[in-house]
Amino acid sequence: MTLLILCAAAGCGGGADRGPGTSDPAAAIEVRGAELPRAELRSLIETALAHPEVEPPVRSVTVRDPNRAEVHTGVMRGPLAGGGQTVELERRDGHWVVVGVAQWIS
Repeated sequence: MTLLILCAAAGCGGGADRGPGTSDPAAAIEVRGAELPRAELRSLIETALAHPEVEPPVRSVTVRDPNRAEVHTGVMRGPLAGGGQTVELERRDGHWVVVGVAQWIS
């Protein structure tokens, strides 16, 4: 399933992704995979962005199952001109925890 959520967390989306007529960094983020409640998605994104190795903007989220997900960040300026991170998270004791961060560059 794919759906779009509105992310109001600082660092979500950016640039052309911003909503029309707003200076808020809120943006529509693509969510793929299993469904999670909106509050869980927001918590997942905020946890990923709080990690010191992770830089916004968030581009998409892939939910593997209710306890595992990936947050994809980065910018694309053109062919072979982009970079970002893939952040792996797991839910432990009811909280999202970053278990890995991979860098990507094109």
